[in-house]
Amino acid sequence: MSKWTDFRDSMVDAMNLDSVVNDLKDQLVSSLTSDGFPVIEELASTFISKIQEQAAAESGWNKIRDSVVLPLVIRLGLYMMKAVLAGSAKETAEPTKAE
Repeated sequence: MSKWTDFRDSMVDAMNLDSVVNDLKDQLVSSLTSDGFPVIEELASTFISKIQEQAAAESGWNKIRDSVVLPLVIRLGLYMMKAVLAGSAKETAEPTKAE
């Protein structure tokens, strides 16, 4: 083998790509949980308050949709995403503790 191939192979072995990928996943989940969700929740809260204000001028199904259904779907969706990310953060943190 050439010296370049030996050098390349030793660099790939030294980087341990599994560790790099796991670290990036952990950082992404942590960043989404700490930085992303407060912004998303604020936007959702603003949107919900706007559609509930508009519901006062609506009638029939549109009033029910804007005052109850859409806010419930949005809040439930955010809760589920937050729970999944929180569970994911715990599960990705556990194997690194055991190593």
